Amino acid sequence: MTKRLLLPRSQAVGLDGRPLAGAKLYTYETGTSTPKSVYSDAARTVAHSNPVIADSAGRFPAMFLGSGDYRTVLADADDVTVATDDPVEGDVTTSDPAAGVFTSINDGPIGGLRNYVVNGDFRVNQRRVTVTTTGGYPVDRWPVDFSGGTLTAQRQGLAAADAAIIAGDESASWVLELAVAGGAGASDYALAVHRIEDVRRLAGKTVTVSFYARRTAGAGNLAMDLVQHFGTSGTPSSDIDSIGATQFTLTSYFQRFSATVEIPSIAGKTLGSDGNDYTALSLWVSAGSSFSARTGGLAPQTATIQIMDVQIEIGPVASTFERRPFGVELALCQRYYCKTFPHDTAPAQNAGLAGALVASSSGTAGFGATWTYPVEMRAVPTITTYNPSAAGTGWRDVTNSTDQAPAPSNATGTKHADILAATSDAATAYNYIHLTAEAEL
Repeated sequence: MTKRLLLPRSQAVGLDGRPLAGAKLYTYETGTSTPKSVYSDAARTVAHSNPVIADSAGRFPAMFLGSGDYRTVLADADDVTVATDDPVEGDVTTSDPAAGVFTSINDGPIGGLRNYVVNGDFRVNQRRVTVTTTGGYPVDRWPVDFSGGTLTAQRQGLAAADAAIIAGDESASWVLELAVAGGAGASDYALAVHRIEDVRRLAGKTVTVSFYARRTAGAGNLAMDLVQHFGTSGTPSSDIDSIGATQFTLTSYFQRFSATVEIPSIAGKTLGSDGNDYTALSLWVSAGSSFSARTGGLAPQTATIQIMDVQIEIGPVASTFERRPFGVELALCQRYYCKTFPHDTAPAQNAGLAGALVASSSGTAGFGATWTYPVEMRAVPTITTYNPSAAGTGWRDVTNSTDQAPAPSNATGTKHADILAATSDAATAYNYIHLTAEAEL
């Protein structure tokens, strides 16, 4: 079935949000200024004029794509450029079932987990915090790091109407916002990082990194590079950074950016013995001169930058963002961090009993309970405890409204933790405690 063009802007709108009457959409071969036709019919027998002209409400007619990717330029009626998108995924016509080659099944995607980024659309947010210190997680799997200046990182909502215009997908809901006032020193920097477990998974492969980004305040751009980290303990090889270092020019509206990168082989490299090697994607929002090679020359800057739908996939083309079911994405995140609290509840003392671990005491001996993690964790995690009904970190006896301290050491593994009390409690008393478990890279 011929693919119908799902425009990043199905209705042309200006920067003021108003429809662009008579807007023009120019279509080219990706990465070039060579015109490339789109068609008015699914059989692709009648090509549209190039540019395609929108009506008085800024709406374009149906457009069907040829094979291969496109670069699109949206302009107003006076030919003033409003937006450029490259690549826009074209039709794929290379299925050969007889040879066992499929580009789709029933005109749908072949399968899930094409995207190596976990939580690339930022839906999973178990910690529920705004981060202003280095090492914090504004959303799952995305720590921020900075030195010099300030950085405020938080998840922000995206209106459904904006999602449909930007990504052609009304289920796109969230952006990661990084507000930076970069330090001026050569070694100052600010970035968000995503670490992909097991450096061998992408080694020696061609990958394409893609994402949407815009600048909502200040001035400046966004840069990326990939890093191979070979782990710790033993005699691991030194990190390799600056892989695919690229700087992207931002505007005040969302654009989709992509970069195709050759990841080095790890032949001859030595992995550490701790099992914590990875490939990392760094998204830089400010950088001093010491990081010029990693950022394509990005400078210290003050700006607010929003990012959405980050994807890393094997191959030379940026395909449509893979938006997996929430339960699948949550489980992928829980390998690195999980909690007893409901997803929308920030881990904290006195946050309520919902989801808490419960144990009944006998009155004559200590008590405890086993917390089985939702999925097996990457490594033995660090356990943090929270009193669900009062200040403190201990068990809460809800029968008698008293508190019991947790044992100073709890037995843990990658599948469960035995959470014990330090002392006995009254007979038949019900005790509750909340927990988090962290095994991040």
